[in-house]
Amino acid sequence: MSEGLIGAKLVSLLVRLCLLSVILAAPVYLALANFATFEPYLFPLHAIQAGERQVTPNVIIGPYPSEARLMELRRSGVRVVISLLNQDLVYEKPLIARENELASAFDMEELNAPMDSSEPANSKLNAAALAKVRAFVRSHPNTRVYVHCYLGKHRVQQVANMLVPQ
Repeated sequence: MSEGLIGAKLVSLLVRLCLLSVILAAPVYLALANFATFEPYLFPLHAIQAGERQVTPNVIIGPYPSEARLMELRRSGVRVVISLLNQDLVYEKPLIARENELASAFDMEELNAPMDSSEPANSKLNAAALAKVRAFVRSHPNTRVYVHCYLGKHRVQQVANMLVPQ
């Protein structure tokens, strides 16, 4: 076989592999981009979410709130929801959008302080988010706040550690 024919076959194979990867990746991406649509029905994920806990007299931390839970929080006096979800993550972006709509409907303020659960608290992104949360809590000492990430375990624990040093 000539080198030109081998090169053409190799290019053809690479093009096919690229097309196959797009065909396989597209449904996964679409599912993740619409995560908020089916998230309420994902019992296994909800089963591993942490519970809520009060870390200061006006700050509660916990997992991503359902619509019903957001309404309960509003009725209990929570006026501000601080989301630690990161809109750069394809599966968290629709959750943020849904929560923004619900918070608006319940006359709650929604703040986003994106964090990355795979990074330490002192990483650039997380340090900026923690500073934003700290500044808000300090400047609103009489406002009840709910701070959450998705599972209510990792990112919110960094907030708790910042607000109530161990």
